[in-house]
This record gives sequence, C-alpha cells and structure tokens, in this order.
Amino acid sequence: MSISVAVDETLVEQAKRVTGLPGASEAVEKVLKEVFAAGSQHRSMFELVGRVKLRDDYDYKAMREGNGDPD
Repeated sequence: MSISVAVDETLVEQAKRVTGLPGASEAVEKVLKEVFAAGSQHRSMFELVGRVKLRDDYDYKAMREGNGDPD
C-alpha cells in the first residue's frame, strides 16, 4: 500500500539515521512498526494489573539498595 503523508524532513532524516536504512519509506515504516510493537507490550503489561501476585516479603526498596533477595 502506498500513501502520501507530509512529514517533517528532519524527522525523516533522524529515522533514516537511527534505523540505518537509506530510504525514507523504509525508515518511516520501520519506526512505525517499532512504535506499535512497544505500545502493544505496554498494553499487555497493564492488562496484568491486579492479576499478578507479588511475594508477601517483596521489598523493592531493599532490592534497589542491594539488600533484598532477588529470588
């Protein structure tokens, strides 16, 4: 499918640089796929809210300080 969209040239150049792809169409398509993949991962994590039970002794503050048991 081919469509025409007005996009800031600076953004297209950044997309080409970040993806390493030489063509604007390929670079923009790759960036869009990455954005949608990242969005679907976050959505699936939010679906777990209230369904995942953490250990009763889970202490994230102690783990940040290196005092917690990661198992």
